[in-house]
Amino acid sequence: MISKLSVQLRSLSERHPGFTIQVDGFNFFGPSTGPRVTYLSVTKNMLLERLQKDVSAAVTAVTGLPSKDRFVPHITIAKKRKTDERLALSSDLFDPYPVSVDNFHLFQIHPHNTPKYEPIETFPLGRPD
Repeated sequence: MISKLSVQLRSLSERHPGFTIQVDGFNFFGPSTGPRVTYLSVTKNMLLERLQKDVSAAVTAVTGLPSKDRFVPHITIAKKRKTDERLALSSDLFDPYPVSVDNFHLFQIHPHNTPKYEPIETFPLGRPD
């Protein structure tokens, strides 16, 4: 399946231009006292959304698995800690900071290793708009 998926992703990456996202805040998934994920939020971006929809469709076409369609663009900065210590986090917005996007990766997950995520292929995006 990986080789079929790679072919699909390579083809679609060539059709999508590179783009810039705006990192605009700090937030988390889960309760503020013990979030599962802490992340930097990203301003809504149509080019990113189109790329995500096409990647999701390619994965569904190759694997037969349905899309969960719950995409929240973000940059993970921390995952759940192995402690019961309580935190006092709050979400925060800040002046947008531009970040160029010129490729994406296919990762293999190793749940019991560190690091957990191994990039196995990189897909360069087509020319910027």
